[in-house]
Amino acid sequence: MNTSAAVSAANLLVKSVESAFPKQKKNLAIVEFKQAKVALKRRTKGHDEHIDLPSLPQDILVHIFSFLDVYSLLSSSQVSRSWNQATSEGSLWRSLFDLHFSHKVSIHIHPGFDWREAFKNEYILYKSSKMLRSGRGYCSYCDSVVWHDNLRCPKKQCRLKSGKKPLDLMLTHQVVNYLLGTTSSSDESDSEDEAVRGLWAYPTLQ
Repeated sequence: MNTSAAVSAANLLVKSVESAFPKQKKNLAIVEFKQAKVALKRRTKGHDEHIDLPSLPQDILVHIFSFLDVYSLLSSSQVSRSWNQATSEGSLWRSLFDLHFSHKVSIHIHPGFDWREAFKNEYILYKSSKMLRSGRGYCSYCDSVVWHDNLRCPKKQCRLKSGKKPLDLMLTHQVVNYLLGTTSSSDESDSEDEAVRGLWAYPTLQ
């Protein structure tokens, strides 16, 4: 039985006690019920405050998150405080900035530079929801979608064949369509402004 159902059942029991027990026993039962209810609330509150996912070391989380696209990274920041802290790591956002915007803008980097904020500003400026790339690309040599390794196919044979030619990185929605084996035109009709607002709608954990 969950907590709310147990409390409701206990309330009904107390009402029955009030009508059936003699006054002295009724008062004793009510006092004991109230004490039990307070103890339950304290125990539940203490339990909730300590609930958290088993936390990996921050450096391992950051390494794992380095494989995520922007949407997935922002979603991951809402899972727990430790994940939120890891997804705020500047190296993650610098890599994403270099991937998407380094060819468009030049910036002055100073100590304490906020790469996440820089990415957000450029994203909004260019309304870039349609150009965000995933961590995957299409390799024409092995004719498959692969996780890129420095913009190249991770398979050694393909790297030898392609020389220094980079992969064609795929948009996030293209990866989804590829995995589902479907095509959709809904992406083309979405409002660009709505997409921009939606990406940065995630609140930050405190």
